[in-house]
Amino acid sequence: MKSVYLFGLVLLMACHQGKSEKTTSQDSIVKEVVETKSEFTIPQTGESVVIEGAIGLVTTSENYEFGDTINIFDKEEQVQSSIVITDENQVLSLKCLSKDDSLYKVQYKNAVTGFIPKNEKGIIFQTWEEHILSVFSVGFDEVSNPLLESPSESSKKAYYDKDVFYHPNQIKGDWIQVKWGSEGDWEYGWIRWKDGEKLLVELYYFA
Repeated sequence: MKSVYLFGLVLLMACHQGKSEKTTSQDSIVKEVVETKSEFTIPQTGESVVIEGAIGLVTTSENYEFGDTINIFDKEEQVQSSIVITDENQVLSLKCLSKDDSLYKVQYKNAVTGFIPKNEKGIIFQTWEEHILSVFSVGFDEVSNPLLESPSESSKKAYYDKDVFYHPNQIKGDWIQVKWGSEGDWEYGWIRWKDGEKLLVELYYFA
């Protein structure tokens, strides 16, 4: 399974530190530039992916063009960091703590917080459910989170094959329906995608 996955979940950029540059109008601003085919990731707490405190994610939209700059501002409306994505195999997912009519409050780089204007080019807000349903496939621990025939703890187990892709299909509460196989011949099963405030699935963006 040749996939790069979004590692845990308190999400924000696990990216390679870019270079600092001086400008005539403001202090040195760090530009986060990913130079390899990797993903910006959701930060983890220990081994558990925690989504507590986040209403969803800020990620790139279809309007984002590689090389565009996404600025993150501080409370004084000064740019405190900038993000540049240069490759189609890079994924931006920023933990969104809150939002109002004009700003998203996001968390990144070891729990640093900042603000992104809603009118910033090339970004969108997604709930956790929307984001998970938008990925290519999900991974899960078949022992602690078995594949079931229906969204119920008492359901029979479905056949699990570790060598296939499990594509997200729909979400009902804490359960997510996944499908595998091929167009016209899909098979379906259910797993839990979260337990309280812990994410139970790994997110795979590419085949």
